[in-house]
Order: sequence, then structure tokens, then C-alpha cells
Amino acid sequence: MKVRLINLFEIKNAKGNILKILNKNEKLFTKFGEVYLSRVKKNYVKAWKKHKKTNLNLAVVSGEVKFVIYDNFKNKFKRIILKEKKKKKIYNTAGLWF
Repeated sequence: MKVRLINLFEIKNAKGNILKILNKNEKLFTKFGEVYLSRVKKNYVKAWKKHKKTNLNLAVVSGEVKFVIYDNFKNKFKRIILKEKKKKKIYNTAGLWF
């Protein structure tokens, strides 16, 4: 299972801190495609997704989200909780359910 937990860089600002989610100089960066933001209502579960060709960078900027990642070829699950205060992102390779 190719999932990595990566620290995010925070820029301190008196008016509100800034999180750098993605940088073209990162080792895992290949090319830019699209950016989506999603909200998850408290105590709700979003449906499973699997991208066949796209690697994903998943980050939480507010609150807390539990991600469950499944590799159906190895029949393995990985559970990761991202929190607003922990400042990390998940790098999820193509072909994994999450």
C-alpha cells in the first residue's frame, strides 16, 4: 500500500495562518491537475472512491477527519486521522480505495 503521511508547512500570520498544501518542488509532485474542497458533516460518512490514474493529496484544514484507505489487491486497510491542528496531509497513490 503506497500511502504517505506528510507534514504541512505553516506560515504564521497575525491575520490568520496559511497552510501550504502542495508545492511543485515536492518529490512526490508530478503535475497539477485539479483542486477540490469538500465538507463532511459531523458523524457522517462519505462514499468510497477509487481513482484509477490519479495520485491524491488529502488535507484537512478545519476539524478532524478519519480516512480509511483500502488496497483491494493486498486486502489491507489503513486508518489515518487528520486534524486541523496536526498539519499533515495524506499522499494516496492511484488504485487505492479511500
